Amino acid sequence: MYASYVIRQKVPRYQLGEGVLGRTIFYASRIIKQIASDLSPYEEREVDEHEDMHIRFPHLSEYAIRMLTKASLIAKGIKPKFH
Repeated sequence: MYASYVIRQKVPRYQLGEGVLGRTIFYASRIIKQIASDLSPYEEREVDEHEDMHIRFPHLSEYAIRMLTKASLIAKGIKPKFH
Protein backbone atom coordinates (compact mmCIF):
# COMPACT_ATOMS: atom_id res chain seq x y z
CA MET A 1 0.00 0.00 0.00
CA TYR A 2 1.45 3.33 -1.01
CA ALA A 3 0.35 6.39 0.93
CA SER A 4 1.64 9.89 1.19
CA TYR A 5 1.67 9.76 4.99
CA VAL A 6 0.45 8.01 8.12
CA ILE A 7 -1.69 9.82 10.66
CA ARG A 8 -1.31 8.38 14.17
CA GLN A 9 -4.15 9.06 16.60
CA LYS A 10 -4.79 8.10 20.21
CA VAL A 11 -8.52 7.59 20.63
CA PRO A 12 -10.84 6.55 23.47
CA ARG A 13 -11.32 2.80 23.55
CA TYR A 14 -15.09 3.08 23.04
CA GLN A 15 -14.43 4.49 19.55
CA LEU A 16 -12.53 1.35 18.60
CA GLY A 17 -15.09 -1.20 19.71
CA GLU A 18 -15.15 -3.92 22.31
CA GLY A 19 -11.89 -5.83 22.57
CA VAL A 20 -10.12 -3.66 19.99
CA LEU A 21 -6.87 -1.94 20.99
CA GLY A 22 -6.02 -0.39 17.64
CA ARG A 23 -6.98 -0.22 14.00
CA THR A 24 -5.57 0.91 10.70
CA ILE A 25 -7.75 2.71 8.19
CA PHE A 26 -6.67 3.06 4.56
CA TYR A 27 -8.34 6.20 3.24
CA ALA A 28 -7.47 7.74 -0.13
CA SER A 29 -3.73 8.53 -0.05
CA ARG A 30 -3.61 8.47 3.75
CA ILE A 31 -3.27 5.79 6.36
CA ILE A 32 -4.88 6.49 9.72
CA LYS A 33 -3.53 4.45 12.61
CA GLN A 34 -5.70 4.66 15.73
CA ILE A 35 -4.53 3.32 19.09
CA ALA A 36 -6.45 3.17 22.38
CA SER A 37 -5.50 6.17 24.52
CA ASP A 38 -5.56 4.29 27.83
CA LEU A 39 -2.69 1.89 27.10
CA SER A 40 0.58 1.95 29.01
CA PRO A 41 3.65 2.90 26.94
CA TYR A 42 4.67 -0.78 26.87
CA GLU A 43 1.23 -1.88 25.63
CA GLU A 44 1.08 0.99 23.17
CA ARG A 45 4.35 -0.11 21.61
CA GLU A 46 3.00 -3.60 21.04
CA VAL A 47 -0.25 -2.35 19.49
CA ASP A 48 1.69 0.15 17.36
CA GLU A 49 3.89 -2.69 16.08
CA HIS A 50 0.77 -4.72 15.22
CA GLU A 51 -0.78 -1.83 13.30
CA ASP A 52 2.51 -1.26 11.44
CA MET A 53 2.28 -4.89 10.28
CA HIS A 54 -1.17 -4.17 8.84
CA ILE A 55 0.34 -1.26 6.90
CA ARG A 56 3.28 -3.31 5.64
CA PHE A 57 1.24 -6.44 4.83
CA PRO A 58 -2.37 -5.37 4.11
CA HIS A 59 -3.09 -8.61 2.27
CA LEU A 60 -2.48 -10.87 5.30
CA SER A 61 -5.13 -12.20 7.66
CA GLU A 62 -5.48 -10.98 11.23
CA TYR A 63 -4.03 -14.27 12.47
CA ALA A 64 -0.97 -13.92 10.22
CA ILE A 65 -0.47 -10.32 11.39
CA ARG A 66 -0.62 -11.47 15.01
CA MET A 67 1.99 -14.14 14.39
CA LEU A 68 4.28 -11.66 12.59
CA THR A 69 3.87 -9.16 15.40
CA LYS A 70 4.71 -11.76 18.02
CA ALA A 71 7.82 -12.87 16.14
CA SER A 72 8.94 -9.28 15.59
CA LEU A 73 8.53 -8.36 19.26
CA ILE A 74 10.37 -11.48 20.45
CA ALA A 75 13.21 -10.75 17.99
CA LYS A 76 13.49 -7.29 19.58
CA GLY A 77 13.62 -8.78 23.07
CA ILE A 78 10.11 -7.65 23.98
CA LYS A 79 7.74 -10.08 25.70
CA PRO A 80 4.33 -9.82 23.98
CA LYS A 81 1.34 -9.21 26.24
CA PHE A 82 -1.46 -9.43 23.68
CA HIS A 83 0.01 -11.75 21.03
